[in-house]
Amino acid sequence: KAAWRELFSNPRYRRRALLILACWLCCYPGIIYGVGAFAAVYMVDHGVTPHFVFMTFTIGYVAQFLAFMTNSWLGERVERRDTLLFLGVLFALAWGVVYVFPSPAVMAVCINIGRVCTGLFLFNLYNYTAVSFPTRIRSVAFAWTDGLGHLGAWAGVTLTGPLYVMGPNHLGWVLFIAVPGALLPALLIRGFGIRQSRAVLEQVST
Repeated sequence: KAAWRELFSNPRYRRRALLILACWLCCYPGIIYGVGAFAAVYMVDHGVTPHFVFMTFTIGYVAQFLAFMTNSWLGERVERRDTLLFLGVLFALAWGVVYVFPSPAVMAVCINIGRVCTGLFLFNLYNYTAVSFPTRIRSVAFAWTDGLGHLGAWAGVTLTGPLYVMGPNHLGWVLFIAVPGALLPALLIRGFGIRQSRAVLEQVST
């Protein structure tokens, strides 16, 4: 109870919690779940076979593994806010290229770039959320931010169905996953989040 009260009574932690919650509410229906809801459908709509889709995703898992190894090697040497901003921008650019040039080769490359961005964005935002709060309220803060953020997944994925059929070449869906679903949370964290790299956990979180 004390941890729950401090999370919302302390202006410092309340501000962090609301900021991170807003990011989770945006990215769950966007860069995390919203893109996966129709990525395969989008590819098939542009003439590729299911075999091509599954092979593309298989290659993507290998790319994700290598990307996670690189991310672990970088560790705390790169500011996590900068990493999230880079991943959000790269994800939006990759899907922008897919939208303009939806050929099989371009989709295979750029959609896998987007999948790598999704995996690393989720991983880094998990870490960013945990490091933003001291030990005494960390589990409560994580539950409130990430937990309530899943409401965005439910609402957003429900919304992506109508958006997918809006505009030429599914423009409504592409804009949704790229702008409020990736760029907005990345910019919010970069602009208003706390700096975390090369700092002692209990110092940066308090």
